[in-house]
Amino acid sequence: MSNWQSQLFKQDAPPGAPVSAAIAIASEIRSTNPFLPPLFTLAHLAHETGVPYKFLRSVVARTGATEHYTVFKIKKRSQNAIKQYRWIAAPHPFLLRVQRWINDNILKKLPVNEAAFAYLEDRSAYKAAIVHKNAKWLMKVDIENFFETVLETRIYKIFLDAGYQPLLSFELSRICTRIANPELERAYSINGFAKVKTKGTKYVIEAYASSALGHLPQGAPTSPMLANLIAKDIDEKIAELADRFDLRYTRYSDDIVLSSKSNDFGKANAAKAIGQLYAILRRAGFQPNMEKTKVSGPGSKMIALGLLVDGNKPRLTSEFKDKLKMHLYFCRTRSPQAHAVARKFDSVIGLKNHLLGLISYARMVDSSFADECLAQMNSCHWPITGPIDLSLILESLKA
Repeated sequence: MSNWQSQLFKQDAPPGAPVSAAIAIASEIRSTNPFLPPLFTLAHLAHETGVPYKFLRSVVARTGATEHYTVFKIKKRSQNAIKQYRWIAAPHPFLLRVQRWINDNILKKLPVNEAAFAYLEDRSAYKAAIVHKNAKWLMKVDIENFFETVLETRIYKIFLDAGYQPLLSFELSRICTRIANPELERAYSINGFAKVKTKGTKYVIEAYASSALGHLPQGAPTSPMLANLIAKDIDEKIAELADRFDLRYTRYSDDIVLSSKSNDFGKANAAKAIGQLYAILRRAGFQPNMEKTKVSGPGSKMIALGLLVDGNKPRLTSEFKDKLKMHLYFCRTRSPQAHAVARKFDSVIGLKNHLLGLISYARMVDSSFADECLAQMNSCHWPITGPIDLSLILESLKA
């Protein structure tokens, strides 16, 4: 699709096809971004992805008869009983294929703000932490229910602004969003169901007349990039706020960090900056998580995205190192199976994946410590599996 050529399109089009209209649409899309693929209809998307058109039509129609996601929950660190779980919605294989196509061919080609560091190939938590090195004051604010707050009306505008036709933009927004399951999520998400005024409106496609508004589902491959794109406006406003207070600003998904290199920044300025930041978020339809807002001044630990940033480069915290070494010690002295049971992991594989994640994170910051931990991990008697080559795993993730 990225090599689409209008001349070849003219040659291959069947007799009577609306060639001129299609080329005009393609030109409009390419005028916003020359790397975007021309896409004309839902049937065209079905053809490009190899997914049945009837399936895509049922996703967009949202009749409520079929759930296109498998929903499960994972425990969060929050002590709040209502918010202690995060709902994950894994899309149907056909839907997953289409969402991956949309993410790879459209969303990844749209620009995001330079302050966004999550879900991007050339950025990371470590690179975000580097921005805050030598911090003397650190302010951290979390956006509550970040994905669930983004409704399909905002997603529609993303595709429309990219140059896609209104009907297709609407269909793409439906494919990338989900209605919260009332039994599982209504008490958790404020956007489970929303009424839309339809009196006096004539629907050209009656099957699309559902008044339920979907939100970004955690688990869909399109959600992270769409969240970044939606947050582009608030990133710009928070960056302006940071300039006014002479601060550095980064956002890693829903984690916002502001920092100052000056000892004299002070609590009063921190309070003003956070107040203005709250106002920016609320005007944009987001709610700051008051429980997770934290201000650290001189004499406190400067931890951004899990890393110490009070020096010339980010460092692993002693708590992180001790936790990883504790897991490895008991895996060696007892067994991975016994430790998985003692620490209430769902399985030995779950424990192994958890340790691999910690070691991979450590490698970004302290490769010698990560190599030492990996050697200890490979010395454990893991059932069925052999030694682990972390470099091969990291390479496979890039593919």
